[in-house]
Parts: sequence; structure tokens; C-alpha cells
Amino acid sequence: MEIIGNLGADAQLQVYNGNKYVSFRIANTDAWTDKSTGEIKKSTQWVSCSMNGEGGNILPYLKKGTKVFVRGNAQIVVYSSPKTHQMEAGVNLFVREIELCGGSKEEAQTQQPTPQQQTPPESKHKAKK
Repeated sequence: MEIIGNLGADAQLQVYNGNKYVSFRIANTDAWTDKSTGEIKKSTQWVSCSMNGEGGNILPYLKKGTKVFVRGNAQIVVYSSPKTHQMEAGVNLFVREIELCGGSKEEAQTQQPTPQQQTPPESKHKAKK
């Protein structure tokens, strides 16, 4: 599965059974115009992602609002919502590849690029297997 979206929060380094992995959530928003009303409609889907290892040199750039492309294996999960106490379904993505697509919206509005600014060492990262 391939997804382009924005991180909902900073990525977190986690440890489970002695294995390190990076976890984050991506929001993917679809917009369309309702033909009967002319109103613009939006629908946002959230995907929980995990990537084996410590994230390498890309982890410091996985901040809230950053647009990323991810590719990996998807798994549908069913869980009881803590808010509604109803059964809900979600998507977990086990990331094999991640690529930065640009900074966050806030960075774009507040920063003007200068020649002295350092760019990320490598914007494409293959997850460790």
C-alpha cells in the first residue's frame, strides 16, 4: 500500500519485546464537490504506521504536519473505541519505505529558505528488515 499524507504528531521511538521501532500516524484527506449542492466535502482517513529500527537519519524530520510518502504492508485491525465504546476498524501500515515530500505547513509559512540552511541528509529511507 502507498499513502501520501501529513503526520498528525511527531514520530515516536518505541521499544516492544526488546525491538525498537518508530511509530507515527498519517492523515490522508480527500476533497470533492457535491454535485447536487456545489458544496466542497472533505473526508480524512488516519493510518497508524510503524517502521522497524530507530528511523536512521530521517527520524528528526518526522514532525507534526510534515508531508510524507510511505509504502508498506497494510493490516486491517478491529478495536473497541475508548471514546464511543463501539467496535471500529482501522489500518496499520508496516512501513518498508518512507520519503519526505516537504516540510510542514507551519514551516512553509514561517521560514524563508536561505542558501545557508542545511537540507536533510537523505530524504528517502528504506526501513530495516
